[in-house]
Amino acid sequence: MNLRGFVDTKNIETQSNISKEEIVRDKKVSENHHRNSQNENDEEIDFSAIKEKIKGVFSKTKDTYQQQHKMDEEVSINLNDIKDFFKTNAKWLFPLLFIIIALFSSFYLRTMPLRMPIADDWGEGRVQDFYQGQIEGQIAQQYPNLPAQNREKLIEQEWEKLKAQNQEIINQQSKATAEEFRNKFRDEQGTLYILGIDPYHYYRMTSNVLKYGHQGTIIKDGKSRDTYLLAPLGVESTQEFHSYFAAYFHKFINIFGNVPLMKSFFFVGALFSSLATIPAFFIGRRLTKNNIGGFFTAFIIAVAAFFVSRTTGESSDTDVYAVFFPLLISWFFLEALTAENLKKKMVWAALAGFSTGIFSFAWSGWWYVFYFIMVATVVHVFYLLFISRNHVSKGVSSLPVKYSGYMVAVYFGLTFIVVSLLNSIQWFWEGIIGPYSFLQLKAVAVTSLWPNILTTVAELNVSQFDEVVSQLGGKFLFLLAIIGIVLVYIFSSEKGKRDPTIALFLTIWLIASIYATTKGVRFILQIVPVFSIAFGAGLGIIWHYLAESTAKHLHINKIVTQIVAFALLSLLLIQPTMAGYKSAYNSVPGMNDAWYDTLMKINLEGDKNAIISSWWDFGHWFKAIADRPVTFDGA
Repeated sequence: MNLRGFVDTKNIETQSNISKEEIVRDKKVSENHHRNSQNENDEEIDFSAIKEKIKGVFSKTKDTYQQQHKMDEEVSINLNDIKDFFKTNAKWLFPLLFIIIALFSSFYLRTMPLRMPIADDWGEGRVQDFYQGQIEGQIAQQYPNLPAQNREKLIEQEWEKLKAQNQEIINQQSKATAEEFRNKFRDEQGTLYILGIDPYHYYRMTSNVLKYGHQGTIIKDGKSRDTYLLAPLGVESTQEFHSYFAAYFHKFINIFGNVPLMKSFFFVGALFSSLATIPAFFIGRRLTKNNIGGFFTAFIIAVAAFFVSRTTGESSDTDVYAVFFPLLISWFFLEALTAENLKKKMVWAALAGFSTGIFSFAWSGWWYVFYFIMVATVVHVFYLLFISRNHVSKGVSSLPVKYSGYMVAVYFGLTFIVVSLLNSIQWFWEGIIGPYSFLQLKAVAVTSLWPNILTTVAELNVSQFDEVVSQLGGKFLFLLAIIGIVLVYIFSSEKGKRDPTIALFLTIWLIASIYATTKGVRFILQIVPVFSIAFGAGLGIIWHYLAESTAKHLHINKIVTQIVAFALLSLLLIQPTMAGYKSAYNSVPGMNDAWYDTLMKINLEGDKNAIISSWWDFGHWFKAIADRPVTFDGA
C-alpha cells in the first residue's frame, strides 16, 4: 500500500471537513447575529410588556391578598359560629358527650369476650412453650450436666435469637393458635358461648317464651309449669322480666337479620349495664349541680371492676338489674325530693314507684331500695316538721311538709299497685318482710331438717371488709366516697339550711350494703351504685371548689382552671379503669366445645325420656343444651 497516497487522501478529507465546518460555523454566526439584532429591536417593544406584567403582578398580589383576607374572615366567621353554637347548646351537648363516653366504655368492656383478646396471650404462650421445649431438648443433649439456672438462661438466650430471626413466622403461628383457642368457645355457627352457669337458666326460659309463649314447658291447671326442674315432678314456673325482655329483644334484633338466640341474649346485660350510666349521670349532676359530677359518677359505674365481673358475658344473668334499677329509682326519687312544685314532685314520685314495681318483677331483692327511700322520706318529713315548728299553729297546709307527705303517699301507693299487678299482693308482703328473710339467708336447720343448699354456694361466702374495699378500688377511693357523702350534705344547703335527707339516704344505703356482704361476696354488687354516686359526687364538688378558688386567688381564667382541675381529678379514674379492663380482659366462657359437643350428643341421640341426675352446679347447662330434665340445679 502507498502510505503517501493514504496520507494525502486523508489530508484531503480533513481539509474538506474543515471547510465544511467553517461554512457551517459561519452560517451559524450569521444567524446568531441576525437573531441578536432582531432581539435588540424586540427589546424596545418588551418594555411596555414588562410594565404591564409588573402591573399584573401587583394586581394579582392585591387580588390574592383580598381573597386571603376574605378567606380569613370566613374562617373567623365559621369559628365564631362554632363557638356560638357550643355556647348556645352547651346545656345538652356536654351532658350528651359525657353520657356517650360512659355508655361506650361500659358497652366496650362488657362485649370484650366477643373479641377475646386474652386468646392472643394464650397463642403466644403456646408457641413460645413449644419452641422453648425444642430448645431445651437440644441443650439437654449437648450439655447434660449443665446446672438448671444456667440451662434456663441459655434457653432464654437461644429463644430470643430464634424469635429475632423468625419473627414473622412466629407471629403467624401465634395468631393461628389464638384463633384455635377462640373457636373452642364458639358453637358450630361461630356464636360465642354465654359465660357462667346461671345465665343458661334464663337462656332456656327465654327459649321457652319464644317456643311456648311462657317460661314453663307445659300448662297445667291453667298455670305454667316447668317439668325440667326437680324432675320428674316439676315446679310451677314464675314469670320474670328478664326472660320476657330477652325474648322480645331477640324478636326485635331479628327484624334486621337472622341472629341466633345465644348471640342476642348475650347483649341484653350489656345493654342494661350501659343504660345504667344514664341515671348515674343525672344523679351525679343533681347532687353536684354540674356535669363533671355526673360524668365521674357515670364513668365509675361503667368501669367498676366488680360490676364488670358480674355483667361481662355473664351479663345475661339478673345481676345487672341490681344496679340499673336502684340507680333509676334513686334518680327519680332525688328529682322528686328536690322538685320545687307539687306537680313535679308527684310526677317524679310516680316514676320512682313505677320503676320500683318493675324492679320487683326483675329481681327478688327489690325491697331494699323501697326501704331506703321510705326511711329517707319519713326522716325528711320529720325534718321539715322540725324546722317549721314555729308555724304549726297555722295548720299543716301551710307547712312545707305538705308536699313531701303527698310525695311519700304517691310513691308508696304506686309501688304497691305495680308490684301487685306484675306479681301479687303476696309478693309485696314478702318484700315487706324481706329484711327478716335476708337475715335467715344462710341459717341451718332452723325450720326444716332439709339441708340449706345456700351454705355451699361460693358466691355466698362471707366477705371480709378489706376484701370489699379492695373490690371497690382500694382504701383511698373508698375514703373519697365517704368524703363525698359528707360533701353532699354540706353542698346541698340552700339559704343556710342544710337538708340531711340525701346524705342520710346514701349513708343508709352504704351501711346496709356493707352489712349485706356478710351474707355473701356477691352482695358487693349492691355497694357499687351507692359507692359510685358518693365517689362521683365527691369529685364533682371538689372540682367545683378547686376550679372556683384557683381562678379567684390566682386570677386565672375560670375555663382554664376548670379544665386543669378536671384533668387532675381524672387521674383518679386510671386505677378503676385498669381494674375494670382487667376484669373484662380475663372473662371467658365456662362452656367450651368439649362440654357443648357432649351435651348436644345427649340432645340429639339420647333417650328423650331420660333425666340427668347430677350435683346442682351444671344443671342449667344440662337443661339448656342437652334439653333434658334434671333432678337438681342451681334454681
